[in-house]
Amino acid sequence: MAQSRIRGLNTPLSVKHLRLRLIPLRASPCTKRAADSFASLINPPEDTRLRGFTRVLGITTAARVIAATVGHLNMEKTPMSLRAVRTLLLASTFLCAHAYASDESDVVHRMQETIDAANKDIDPATLAANFAPSVVFVDDLAPFVFEGTASTALSAWLSAYAADSDKNHVTDFSMRLLKPRRVEVTRDRAYVILPAIYRFKQHDKPAQERGVITATLVKIDSKWLIATWSWAAE
Repeated sequence: MAQSRIRGLNTPLSVKHLRLRLIPLRASPCTKRAADSFASLINPPEDTRLRGFTRVLGITTAARVIAATVGHLNMEKTPMSLRAVRTLLLASTFLCAHAYASDESDVVHRMQETIDAANKDIDPATLAANFAPSVVFVDDLAPFVFEGTASTALSAWLSAYAADSDKNHVTDFSMRLLKPRRVEVTRDRAYVILPAIYRFKQHDKPAQERGVITATLVKIDSKWLIATWSWAAE
């Protein structure tokens, strides 16, 4: 492995040194707590981790390396140059994590915003603002695939839904999104899996169906818009 020296260290510096054998300075309890907190923030439990983020940027590994570095450094005994490097690493990694966490939140918010609007009124003209210029919908309603401009695809889906509802005596559409199973963000593209409960009345009796919405989104002019949407009953 390539090695280099940083002024103030007496031994060559490598990733292995950062994780296992960085200069044996004692860390204060405060420094250790900060390192632990930082590692927990950047490397959350598997069920809440933004997998695309960890895979694309390798942020988990970066967090462990940086946290290990912080845990071995004592601020008062560390040369100014090394303190500056440490601060820069911490700041840049935290900012990247914050940006991706914000994108994840924005993606889920867009999905929720769309469902909220549909629960009030399934109006293609209103709902189209949440979608990309060209979209694809997949549903268990014939003809099963609806594509084109947002308003065109939504209108086609609504016609199929209305026909199916009349045939099966279904009224009072509503849907509730549950906790996301998966959210991935890569640059200007996102992928999300959302369990949901579809509630309705059939022959005037309350009924419900559980299913999963799988969608992809694209970021256009700093806004996340839905590009594909599929529903599968469970």
